Parts: sequence; structure tokens; C-alpha cells
Amino acid sequence: MPQKKLSSVEEKVLTINPLYALAVLLVIAAVLFFFVQNRSHHGESGRDFKPFEIKYSFGDAKVYSARERNWVSATRGTLLSVGSKIRTQKDSGIDFFMSDKTHFRLKENSELELNKPDFFDVGPRRKMYLPKGTLLGLTENESGQIDGVDIFTGRLHAHVKDAVFEIKSDPVGKKDFLGVLRGTVEAVSKSGWKRQLNVRRLEKVETTSDGRFPKEPVRIAKSDWNQMKEAYQLIPVTAASEAKQLDLSKKAGNLFDYVFDHGTFYSPEIGFANREFELDEKTGEVGLKVEYDVFPVPAIVGLYFKTRNFDLSKFDALEFDVRTVKGEDSPDSFRVELKTNLGILRASKPRNFEPVWRTANFPFYANTQSKLIQEVTMVFTHETAGVNKRGMLEFRNFKLIPKPQSKPLNS
Repeated sequence: MPQKKLSSVEEKVLTINPLYALAVLLVIAAVLFFFVQNRSHHGESGRDFKPFEIKYSFGDAKVYSARERNWVSATRGTLLSVGSKIRTQKDSGIDFFMSDKTHFRLKENSELELNKPDFFDVGPRRKMYLPKGTLLGLTENESGQIDGVDIFTGRLHAHVKDAVFEIKSDPVGKKDFLGVLRGTVEAVSKSGWKRQLNVRRLEKVETTSDGRFPKEPVRIAKSDWNQMKEAYQLIPVTAASEAKQLDLSKKAGNLFDYVFDHGTFYSPEIGFANREFELDEKTGEVGLKVEYDVFPVPAIVGLYFKTRNFDLSKFDALEFDVRTVKGEDSPDSFRVELKTNLGILRASKPRNFEPVWRTANFPFYANTQSKLIQEVTMVFTHETAGVNKRGMLEFRNFKLIPKPQSKPLNS
């Protein structure tokens, strides 16, 4: 039987292009690599994640262990891994954390589930589901250790990476709430359109009963701030961290040769302040970041430096460099005060802050009479802050300028 000869068209169809085959193999290899990497990164059930740990609990607070399949009392040191659930009743609460930079508080009458990441999630992201109640949080960027936290309620999804915030889930009223004190939170509605909003510091967003967002976030009211201010309590303060701050400050300028103690002052009911000395690994310089929140009308907050053997008569001025912080608001002005045991002796009011370093000069106009300064304060108020009631400034090189030594007269 004669063999049928293939046409040129049929030959092309049956011939496999080597480059095409190679491309298909590369795509398959890439998918398999991603599969293996994702599995090895997350683990089969997310168990490779570092667990959260309960720092504090009170009242009728419970933990559901996925391993034991039972509700047990929440106690300090209990580890919360993927699959764990926690709940609180009236007059109870749970504080839990993963590191110094990731802290949460589950308020009373609330429930929370720690869920495993989805297969195609990129980066070490944590997932939580808040079916009801209130969750306060503090998260900071940890250089790749955690790529944020995804928090879901019945009507919204919040991706939190570097913020102080509050989330409320109300399954009865069917209106969920997200408010931000510091940073920015990405919020996505669960309505059909899945609208996304960036909720920034001192802003909030509330969903409708069907999970829709308003056009834009709105500024929080004083009543909102009063509810949310508790989140500032999550910022950790330990004896070790305070000792480190005191040690770092010694490298921030010769003013600190006379400082034996420093910290912040504020009334938790009407404001907040925080300070952090940081070492720049590249330059070796130590800078100071000062955060303030003077949202309520009578708020007065700031920093204090307790001094010893600081004789004003020996110096002409205090100088320091100041600039704004990228992504943060800044005040119109603030006050620097020098205090003796009788009260404020000198005061200055720096203003006009910019993204680049500028040197502020505080002349003392002191005579030769000895005056011992016992405290230097930096004061932020609702009035002096101007429009930006919450913000941050960065400082460096706190220098006391000595008086020139008088030359002896020629005889």
C-alpha cells in the first residue's frame, strides 16, 4: 500500500519548535519552583510562622487550641499559632505580641481567629479574622521579618504594615469601623466592587451594612480619639529599652553631658508623646525622633531632660538641627524651655521646619551670675501645632555653645 505523503502544511503542524518547547518547560519549572518556595516559606499550615505570645490577660478570657480542640483560660506566655482562636467576655481582655514592634489588644466581648496565609500570598503575611468586637494594634516595619498583617471583618479587609489603629466588627449593627492614629492602613471593602481606601493618621472609615465605603476617609472626632487613644498603651516601654535610650542620648550632643534622665510627659486623657534616640549605622550619628499627638483642645505634651551641673552663665546658646520626617506631618512650632527650681527661666519657639536639616539657635542672654538649670523641656500644644495635631520631628547635634573666655588685660 503506497505511503501517503504529507503536505507542507501538515509537516509544520506535526513539527515541534524546539524554542517553543523550551519556553513551556521554563514556565512549568518556574511554577514548580514557586510552589516549593511558597510551601517551604509558609509551611503546610502556616506552622513555620513565629507564634504570637500572650503578654497579659484579665477577666474571663479564653484561648481555643486547635491542637487540643478545647477552650482554655488565657494566661501569660501562652503561644498563639495559626488556627488558634481567642475570645473575651465582659470586663476581660487579652494583650498579645510577636515582637517589640508588633502588639495587639483584644477588647472585651470580642473574638479573633489566627488564619493561615493563602497559597499565593507573597511574603510573610499574617492573617486574622475579627468576627465581632474590637482590636487595637501597633505594627512597625521590621525589615522583611513580617510583610504586614491582614485583618478581616464581616465587611472590610485591612492591610496593616506600620500603624497604630483600631478595628471594630459589629455583626449586629452590620457596620464596621477602622480608625488610624499613626501611619496608613490600606482598607478594602467587601462589597461587590471591593473599593480600596488609604486611611491615614487621624482618619477613619465606616462601612455601610452591605460593606460599602464612603468616597473618602473622614477625620476622626474627639469621641473617636477618646476610644482609640488606648492603642498608644501598646507601645512597649521596658527598663532595658529606657537604659538603651539613655546610653544612645550621650552621643546626641554635649547637652547630654549634663542630662541624667529624660522621657516624655502627657496626660493619657488628652494627648500623647513618644521619643526615640536612633543610631544611624552609616554615619555613626545619633538622632532623636519626637512624636506628638495634641488632638484634643487642651493637650500639652512633650519631652523633658533632667540636668545636673548645667550652669547657664557659662554658655551663650543652645543649638540643634531639626527637620521634618518623610511621610509625617509636622507642627507650626513648639517651645523649648529652660527651668530652674523657681520655674521657666528662658524659652524659645522654633518654627518653619523643612525636610532638610536646619539649625535652630536658642540664645540665652545670660549674665555672669550662676544659674543652675534643672530641666530642659520641649513642649507641643494643641495651639502651637497648628493644623497638624499629630506629627513628628527629627533632631540631632544638641550643642551648648560656651561663652568665649575673656582675655586677660595686658599689664
